[in-house]
Amino acid sequence: RITFGYIRTGDLLFFADNGGTGWADADHVGVYLGNGWMIHSTGSNAGVAIEWIGDGWWRDHFLWGRHLF
Repeated sequence: RITFGYIRTGDLLFFADNGGTGWADADHVGVYLGNGWMIHSTGSNAGVAIEWIGDGWWRDHFLWGRHLF
């Protein structure tokens, strides 16, 4: 598990909108683009989106990141 301060470009980002803290609570995943931005699927007709995660809702619901390699 990687805390927000140590994520790097290409890392997977896990979020929980229910306020949980465990693997079972993770309900959304994005890919970190760097400089506080991620790319993810909106799960709707809006398709793929680039979102700011430096603060606000995404930052508040961030669980952890994972390096892929």
